[in-house]
Formats: sequence, C-alpha cells, structure tokens
Amino acid sequence: MPIELDLTLLARIVERYGDGERPVTPATLSDVIDAEESAIEVWLDELASHELLAPVDGGYRPTITARELLELDIDLEDALVVLEFEAPDDDPAQTQEDSGEDC
Repeated sequence: MPIELDLTLLARIVERYGDGERPVTPATLSDVIDAEESAIEVWLDELASHELLAPVDGGYRPTITARELLELDIDLEDALVVLEFEAPDDDPAQTQEDSGEDC
C-alpha cells in the first residue's frame, strides 16, 4: 500500500532541528503546524519508519537521507509516495544471500 509523506512537514522538521539542534517533538511542532499533537506524533512515527527521522532524547532528529531528499528538486507542496512491499519468498537475491553464495 502506498504511503504519502508530507515533504513540507519534513522540511519544517529539518529547519526546526537546524535552529537549535534539539530533538523535535510533537509539542515543538504544534507551534508551527496547525494540527493536534497526537496527529503530529503519527506523522513523526511514519517518517521515522521510512528512515527520514531518527528517535533521540524523547524526540526526533532528521537523518542524512531526509536532508538529501530535501535537496532534490521536488515541489514541497507535493507529497512523496513510498511504496511498501515485501520481497517474495522465492526471490533469487534472498536465496543467494541465505546460502552465502556470491554472484
């Protein structure tokens, strides 16, 4: 199932973290985003699950991946769609990896 990640939110998190290099929390973001802290927490967890944020000291910090993503020429008004899938059990790459064989 595709998941949409809000790039504007990610940009604000990176900016907010960069201002003081302190972990970003739902409470700190609620000052700049018009949303409930519980909704912000869900968004932060989702960004962290895609390795765009890392949990630290009761909050989150942006990862290098997040910073690199934001440096791309992407319209921040758009959403980034991440497709989640699992490799099939008969994936040849997985089979070679499990057997220790090199390609």
